[in-house]
Amino acid sequence: KALSLQEAQRDWMFLIAALKENHKGLYLHVPQAVTDQKIDSIRTTLEEGMKVESFFKKVNALLALTNEGHTYARLSVKARRSLGREATFLPLGIQFLGKTAVVHQYYGDPNPRIKRGLKLLSINGKPMEEIIAELLPYIPTDGFSQTGAYDDLSSAFPYYYRLGFGPYTSFTIDFQELEASNIFSLDLEGIKAKQGNEKRRQLTQEVFLSPLVEAKQINDSVAYLAVNSFAIRPKELRAWLQARFHEIAQDSIQHLILDIQDNGGGEEGNENLLMAYLNPSPFQKYAFVSMAKKPFQERAKFKEMRLDK
Repeated sequence: KALSLQEAQRDWMFLIAALKENHKGLYLHVPQAVTDQKIDSIRTTLEEGMKVESFFKKVNALLALTNEGHTYARLSVKARRSLGREATFLPLGIQFLGKTAVVHQYYGDPNPRIKRGLKLLSINGKPMEEIIAELLPYIPTDGFSQTGAYDDLSSAFPYYYRLGFGPYTSFTIDFQELEASNIFSLDLEGIKAKQGNEKRRQLTQEVFLSPLVEAKQINDSVAYLAVNSFAIRPKELRAWLQARFHEIAQDSIQHLILDIQDNGGGEEGNENLLMAYLNPSPFQKYAFVSMAKKPFQERAKFKEMRLDK
């Protein structure tokens, strides 16, 4: 479906008004004048006859200005089904190691040259650094968290690439072995979303990053703990932390290396569990908590909205 310029502008202004009334994040991290300038610059790109998918792309760019990772939009079921029938999705699952994109899974026809761990250098002639720079503005993330943004890219890279660069039925990709210098190119056919989902369910789900939590003793006085995600059931994280810190006390560890560089967030309250072991004294988590008037009035009656877990 194509939108008239009047329809696009009407929907755009409706969304802006709703965000200003309901979302504190729109002006929380960046001065209002700067955010309003960005909003207006996106608005000026609305045009007559634009497709719903193109309008959706601009909506994502707008929502990313909230700097809040739980703010997102979805295409309608009809639009998603239509998009899913197109064989225009990259047939690769991507995992980011820092800012380096590597092959995590392959969803296309069998190809012995495609292996997990291959580094992606470019897609259709565009270097990965440029691709990432163009995609990041469409990804809402908490504050300015780069870890969260790269986690989102890893979880749905074919979708974000399709959103950012439009439909391609084939992809020319430059690969490189992670620990070698040889570079080679392959032409891969695009796949339908359903095909990718089915292949994903069939393949073993592995990642190249560390597990959710990890512990090891470096030497007699130094221990290492990695908490790579807070997307863990609080009961499980509590038991893990209790066991690890009990071991630390038993072994008379004097120095602790705490690694959270890959942590993209997760269950609210899990950070309190970790902090309680690092700081046994009572601590103040937030300097203040603010909420727009309308959603506060609607949700104030719910206890979980007033108390942090």
